[in-house]
Amino acid sequence: FGCPISILATRETLTAQLPLNIELSRRSEILALVARGLSLYLVRSYEQAHELFTLANQDKFWPNPEGRETIYLFQGNAAIRMRQFDLAKQAYEQAIAINPNYGRGYIGLGNITYLQTSETFSQSFLTSNRQDLDKSTEYFQHALQIADSQPASAEIPSKAAFGLGQVYLVEWFLGDDTRELAAQNFQIVLDDYADGKKPQLQELASEAHARLAVIYRQDNNLQAAQAEFQSALDLSTLPERKGLYWASLSDLYQIIGNPEQAENASRQAIEQYELALKLPIPDQGKAFYWSRIGDQYETINEIHQAIYAYEKALELVPQNSTDYNTYKEHLLTLKP
Repeated sequence: FGCPISILATRETLTAQLPLNIELSRRSEILALVARGLSLYLVRSYEQAHELFTLANQDKFWPNPEGRETIYLFQGNAAIRMRQFDLAKQAYEQAIAINPNYGRGYIGLGNITYLQTSETFSQSFLTSNRQDLDKSTEYFQHALQIADSQPASAEIPSKAAFGLGQVYLVEWFLGDDTRELAAQNFQIVLDDYADGKKPQLQELASEAHARLAVIYRQDNNLQAAQAEFQSALDLSTLPERKGLYWASLSDLYQIIGNPEQAENASRQAIEQYELALKLPIPDQGKAFYWSRIGDQYETINEIHQAIYAYEKALELVPQNSTDYNTYKEHLLTLKP
């Protein structure tokens, strides 16, 4: 939260420490707001966390910008989770403006650029926005170039490798010869995780396994895809991601011709999505999980349960929204 503080603790100077007290008070106020914000962030109350990070980032607390990039990073991370992409991008850009060698800021910019580009995942949209994918690659590569000057705890090489893997995976779907580059970068994440030697990378390793599963699925190597999804499941602690991986396994089991395992996987997916519904998330997110529950009930031919799930989803989104129309159309296909 600023440059180092020198304390001259002599008998003569102890009575003249007003500037020190003011500085310690300033940093204590910031620390209290950030600590509360991080606590809320960890329990996924992202909007409240963002409010506290914004309070900690008030100009009155910052006579100079040194250390302020960290607060902008927290704001950006919370904004991404809120799917406020423009707000997140602005925060990361502010962090980089303060510290042009801030690796975590470049990782944030790479992630947000990728997310904004792939939000509408269609061949025509992505093809017309290839320059944005290229920009995302540039951010991740720049983060790698300065990785040696970053704290080891930032895990810049692993995060940059995962980001690059994501971009190369999309480019492969667009027809580029980037399949191996994607797989190699996801493998870098797994090598860095080293079977748990870096527990802070566990969720990222889970996501890397899931992306490798997608690659193998596309290759029609269903056995390898199944193994990777199972590895992703074993590592993930997030119910919404575990729900997705179980649903993906259900699809694989159906293709392989194992209906019993497919049904069991669908029920496991439903169980995880029901856990996700208990998280402190916006109604739009809860509606999405209800729709996933509906999909899985439809998969196992429990249509009444599927209808109920989609009706719950409809209750949670505005009637003039795209989501409402999507859920409504699907619901109409289920009702006799």
